[in-house]
Amino acid sequence: MPKKSIEAKPTDNLEAYDLYLRAKKLVAEAEVSLFFGNFETALHGAISLLDQAVKLDPKFARAYCKSAEAQDLIYAAYDPTPTRRALGDEAMNNALRLQPDLPEVHLSYAYRLYDAYRDYKRARVQLAIALHGLPNNSDAMSLEASMDRREGNLDRAIQEFDEAIAVDPRNPGAISDLAYTLFMTRQLDAAGYAFDRAIDLAPDQPMLKVQKALYVTFFKTGNNTALRSTTAALPASMAEDRGAVSWRLSCALEDRDWPQATELIEQMKGGQDDGNFSCSVVPVPIDCYYILLARLQGEQPSASANFVETREKLNQKVRTSLPDRYQTPNAERRTPNAERQTPNAKRQTPNAERQTQTPNAHLVLRC
Repeated sequence: MPKKSIEAKPTDNLEAYDLYLRAKKLVAEAEVSLFFGNFETALHGAISLLDQAVKLDPKFARAYCKSAEAQDLIYAAYDPTPTRRALGDEAMNNALRLQPDLPEVHLSYAYRLYDAYRDYKRARVQLAIALHGLPNNSDAMSLEASMDRREGNLDRAIQEFDEAIAVDPRNPGAISDLAYTLFMTRQLDAAGYAFDRAIDLAPDQPMLKVQKALYVTFFKTGNNTALRSTTAALPASMAEDRGAVSWRLSCALEDRDWPQATELIEQMKGGQDDGNFSCSVVPVPIDCYYILLARLQGEQPSASANFVETREKLNQKVRTSLPDRYQTPNAERRTPNAERQTPNAKRQTPNAERQTQTPNAHLVLRC
């Protein structure tokens, strides 16, 4: 990287930079456990901080980059609509306009093509530009690993995550991504060790323990006791979080505890789930669980008064979402030997590409 680029300040406005750092922390925390908790509010908070930052310094390119990243995470996990993706486009275009030669801008653009467009060919072009100026950047190296994982090159992805961690041994995001990739290859002991490292580095990320309970303990034993206990042990500030309640509901359905399942559905009523219901991370109306519960108890869902209303909500969800958001590459639809591991069906979990079985996955009902 040229000396001029190294010495350049991101902004001369200290207040804007403080807002940026606060937003950056919120985005980083969301990335570690995006699909295991409800980080939507935090991501909107990050965007608000970044909006304030660019008002103070309209030429703050990195703030626009971080805003695009936050918009993309909301798009990937909560709001896969053209409007949301357009907001990310706007932020990214501002960054490219302001500093088209900045490696960090190209890295953000690569992540955007990966998260919001699933255009890996173009993402790799932008990543190559970024790596030329950031040759030892752990986040850039992790993105390359993530794309290889999405395309089914799991052994290569593991090697690349290892290389990224060697550069930044205290990056919990890269370590948790490695843990999940090891899980995909059914190296469960190694995955458990990696999750332990991430948990030690990020003690304020309790959802990492939930991930370990699912991907390691549950898949080793078929027993959801650890998953139930880790969700029950979440701090009070997260106990009623939509993501936490959704995982408790998963366990209740797996255990055929219909009263508990009904209580948890009521608790979440009026909103959307966190993606556990369907074979996708796209949230669906909570009322879908009533239909599922009726089927599991041998009842006809169509007899319910709100069946037609729920089906219409789903139809509206599909109509307002981008079609390509529901399509994933083959490598994301199936993990190695998935059918032989458990009788459960597959579902997609952390970091959009993560599709595998979960305690209630075999209960999925297409409404």
